[in-house]
Amino acid sequence: PPGGAARKGKRNAPSEALQPAKLSRAELYKPPTNEELNRLKETEDLFHSSLLRLQIEELLKEVTLKETKKKKIDAFLHEINSLLSAIPETPETELTDQAWLPKDVKVPFLQVPFSVKGRFRFMPPTELKVVGSYLLGTCIRPEINVDVAVTMPREIFQDKDNLNQRYHRKRALYLAHIAQHLSKQQLFGSVKFAYMNSNHLKPILLLRPQGKDEKMVTVRLHACPVPGLFKPSRFYPSKNNIRTAWFVEQSTPKEGRAWGWGNMKLLCSARD
Repeated sequence: PPGGAARKGKRNAPSEALQPAKLSRAELYKPPTNEELNRLKETEDLFHSSLLRLQIEELLKEVTLKETKKKKIDAFLHEINSLLSAIPETPETELTDQAWLPKDVKVPFLQVPFSVKGRFRFMPPTELKVVGSYLLGTCIRPEINVDVAVTMPREIFQDKDNLNQRYHRKRALYLAHIAQHLSKQQLFGSVKFAYMNSNHLKPILLLRPQGKDEKMVTVRLHACPVPGLFKPSRFYPSKNNIRTAWFVEQSTPKEGRAWGWGNMKLLCSARD
């Protein structure tokens, strides 16, 4: 029938998308651009194979952080920055007086022995700085971790805080106060402690966003002192920053040996 013939002719009509591109002779034989020459040179010198380069580029597409997700993470970091800067100060108390801390917030440090000299107060960070792979643009999916260095003010420290775990305890209390403040905010779906490289002397605070973006990123807060807080000479291998009388809780113990490993850990923590 005529209608069927028309439909058949319509089906057999060539599609415009399948037509070959018509290029002029000048376009067909024009020399390669500088960008194309550089790409060919890179492929020859670095990859030695066009196929290898294609494979690497496809692999990078699978693990590289997308721009849309990066914008969400940046917005999350800006909100964290605003919240941390707005945390109010606390009155100065003895280091062992921790009644100001809610009972549901645990100090992420084993305080044994508990009695120690020193005073503590919380003050907002002097600087918040993104560090690590996210800053360098080398972090990869699927687990995105963003490290943020939280610089503690010099005013909360005293001259002899390198002794008897005083620095470690102040850092743990600093993170604990931040945790109890941020846990009240609806911005976060998870606020919890962890230990960097399973080192119990280096607690960090892990923050995740609320809702469907909870698994998008984990922000790791590292509490750090201001540069130059301690003299390097206090951490010589021959020095002992853990007083034996304090540690064994005896008035007249034997003279303790130098603790080079502990000095190294304290020095590394102070320089993070």
